[in-house]
Amino acid sequence: MTPEDRPESPIAAPASSALATRRRLLRGGLATAPVLLTLVNRPVMAGACITASDVGSANLSRRHIGAQCQGQPATFWSQESSFTQWPAPMASPGTAKSLTAAEPVVAAADAKVAISSPSTLDDTKVAKESAPAASKVAATTFNSVFGNQGGYDKKTLVEILALNSNVGRDGLACHLVASYLNVLKGYVPPTVLDVPMIKNIWTSFIARGYYEPTAGIRWFPNYAEPANPRGGIIPWLKTTMTG
Repeated sequence: MTPEDRPESPIAAPASSALATRRRLLRGGLATAPVLLTLVNRPVMAGACITASDVGSANLSRRHIGAQCQGQPATFWSQESSFTQWPAPMASPGTAKSLTAAEPVVAAADAKVAISSPSTLDDTKVAKESAPAASKVAATTFNSVFGNQGGYDKKTLVEILALNSNVGRDGLACHLVASYLNVLKGYVPPTVLDVPMIKNIWTSFIARGYYEPTAGIRWFPNYAEPANPRGGIIPWLKTTMTG
């Protein structure tokens, strides 16, 4: 039998097929490599802020590159452990409590000296009577910031935060106070939200029951008209908070 007449080896064909398959896989891997690199190198937009007008107009592509929102939620600002983080000139209950709960008390060591030395006692009395007026500061009220409309007469900011609500008027007041502190603290850029806008949202809600982020768009506390999954005052305010 001549070599030409011999049947093809049963092992040769699978080997050839396997080699071809390997080459196809290698070519496919090289072709997809740039795609994988592109996905890995794509910048992350976590925390990127979106203005109310952009959300209202459904133009979500206009994110403010480089503007990051790092606002804290109401549950953060209402905690006693966070009172020292309140931005000036806001007075948290912790500050008010430490300053107004009682008259300044002389330290124990100084008190012993005062008892044994009338002149020292007199000096201490003068020091108490000339204590700075700042020691009488009270916790900041909601009305002092947002005006007398809304039904929260004499309630402090932290009392509004403690409502811990996510719906309706209480939810809106709660989130606006948190947003107010975030803006004063610099956690939200002014290109996205500022104090005048925060106050305007509340004033508009009290007067009309809604806020217009852009002409023809109505935002109620929890929903928007026309419908928008990102719309509504509270849902949007939450996008400026990390918690």
